[in-house]
Amino acid sequence: MFHILWAFAKAGSVGLFSSRIDKIGGILASYADAIQAIENHAWKSASLQEMANELKQGGHAEPISKAFKKLAVLINNLDARNNVFVGIFLNLFFAVGF
Repeated sequence: MFHILWAFAKAGSVGLFSSRIDKIGGILASYADAIQAIENHAWKSASLQEMANELKQGGHAEPISKAFKKLAVLINNLDARNNVFVGIFLNLFFAVGF
């Protein structure tokens, strides 16, 4: 019972944090799209081609745009607590566990 009351008491702070996380996830997804457009564009300038190739590979296993997309998905997954069923399960699990 204490756990449920504590969750309700902190709902405002959690909601504020959640809204910020949503915005950050959206911004990262937008950056990923922009970076992917740069990676896929057929540049004529040698220096721009070099920069685009650096974004594509740059010593990494995957393009930077793909890494940004993965990060956006992970950040959006932080908001799983807004799912009613997940929230109930987690509240019950942690209430029983402690």
